[in-house]
Amino acid sequence: MEVLLLFLLIILLVLLLSFFNKFTGTRIFLLLLMILSAAASIFLFSLKGNIYGTQFISSFLSGNTISNTNIFSSTAANKSSYEWKTYNPQLAEIKYGSNAISIKPLNGTRWSMNTSRPMIYMETEGDFFFSARVRAEKNTDAPGVNGLLFAGLIVRDPSTGENENNIFISVGFRYKNYKIEARSTYEGKTSGVSAEWLSGDAELMVQREAAVFGMYVRPYGTEAAWRKVHTLYRPDFPGHLLVGLMAYADSSRSNSLHFDEITFRKNNP
Repeated sequence: MEVLLLFLLIILLVLLLSFFNKFTGTRIFLLLLMILSAAASIFLFSLKGNIYGTQFISSFLSGNTISNTNIFSSTAANKSSYEWKTYNPQLAEIKYGSNAISIKPLNGTRWSMNTSRPMIYMETEGDFFFSARVRAEKNTDAPGVNGLLFAGLIVRDPSTGENENNIFISVGFRYKNYKIEARSTYEGKTSGVSAEWLSGDAELMVQREAAVFGMYVRPYGTEAAWRKVHTLYRPDFPGHLLVGLMAYADSSRSNSLHFDEITFRKNNP
């Protein structure tokens, strides 16, 4: 859209130059004012797009990484480790093990638009790091229901009313391809980005710094540097948020989705 606006601006400038055969101080001032106004409109449109989640500051392909230097401490994933709460518990079978959590969706819907699915979460305030190892594998016993299956990390606005507000990063498969996907829902409108992945396993991380949310991935079970998938600007999010694990599938016959090495750290100043 910004390219189209820039193209229209160039056409406008050409017309103005052909009209202003003789430049005066007033005409030059008006011309500069129009150029600045058009540039400001393009910038504001881009900013609005980032808020709505329609545009992302993506650096996945450029290979931007951050190291894993003591970002997290190792913490077990059992129910006693965190004060987990459940949202839409009737839509999933949730099991807490000594070192892992599993979520099995019970119907064929997804986190999209104003549709909200099962999640387990904790409440937090301010900046944070949150990561987990995630496994979303196909059900080989039911190949006909393997069109869609994802699991990942979600951040949700607790003041959400009729219109959903959340962001998440997930790993899984969409029909024939494994993918890392990121979605942003603003006032019930969802958009996102995706990238091809090697399998249904990945380590995912979300980092919040004020209104900026960085989302990262690295291969499952490695100590490799975290690779940034994208950065999302959400100034509409309050300080108090729900942070947790989510899952969705196109069928209740899909496999359970597994999470372990779940780690959370607040980053207070």
